[in-house]
Amino acid sequence: MDLLPRFKKCQWGIEVALASSKAGQLLEPVVKLKIYFQDEDEPVEMRMSMEQFGDFRMKTAQALKSVSEIEQNKIMQQPRPI
Repeated sequence: MDLLPRFKKCQWGIEVALASSKAGQLLEPVVKLKIYFQDEDEPVEMRMSMEQFGDFRMKTAQALKSVSEIEQNKIMQQPRPI
């Protein structure tokens, strides 16, 4: 059993609203992500502003670095069968 979900694939795109009932949303780019995992049937879908996407990228990179360090140092190991 894996402790972390296994990445399968990702789809992304940028959406710009040309018409909206909210004036603040016009021409404001939105990043759309669909992330698929090995054991899940449905993708995880996210929508975020360009600023939020920048923060997401930074935090994701930090998390991946931490996971890599944990794996290299074998801090978290699969329990051995008795």
